[in-house]
Amino acid sequence: MKIKNLIIAGTIVISSISFAQKDEVKALKKLYVKEDISPSEFETYKASATKLSLIAAVDTDVIASVFFKAILPKVEISSLGITATPVQINSILTPSKVADLVNGINETLEFEKKTGKSVFTDEIVKFSPQLKARLVNTAVYLGDQKKYKESSEVLYSVYKLDTKDAEKLYYAANYAINGEDFNAALKYYQ
Repeated sequence: MKIKNLIIAGTIVISSISFAQKDEVKALKKLYVKEDISPSEFETYKASATKLSLIAAVDTDVIASVFFKAILPKVEISSLGITATPVQINSILTPSKVADLVNGINETLEFEKKTGKSVFTDEIVKFSPQLKARLVNTAVYLGDQKKYKESSEVLYSVYKLDTKDAEKLYYAANYAINGEDFNAALKYYQ
């Protein structure tokens, strides 16, 4: 009798977690596709992305979690609206957030290529040119602020987003030299 009750309880818990995952994914997709997202909706998005990362158990939900969490900076910039200033945008696009963004995108693309299921790939391909341009602008902005090491890190992330664009790697190395980060410069030149 006890084993039967444990099995039933376990099944109910697993089912509720599965439904919670699906609800979070739906909520995130709904907010992600909105043209104009308000700051309060961004906070909801952020909370849902965090919650999904904690409860995701199925591979597809895990990769959805990685994607939605990675693009937090993109959604946050969107929540600023058309009046966002370069200072606001660049305060969001820190080198560590840019690295997380690019790593999450690349992980999503790699997973979808491996599984043959293209859930986010088309969307990533669609927004990548704009994202690259925005990140290059951030790197230039940081360079103008004489934050050469940070600029180098952003440019290296841009290169990782598109490894065919070796020019970004060259500029990352140059900024690394200006920032006296010679180990990174040597790595980029090699």
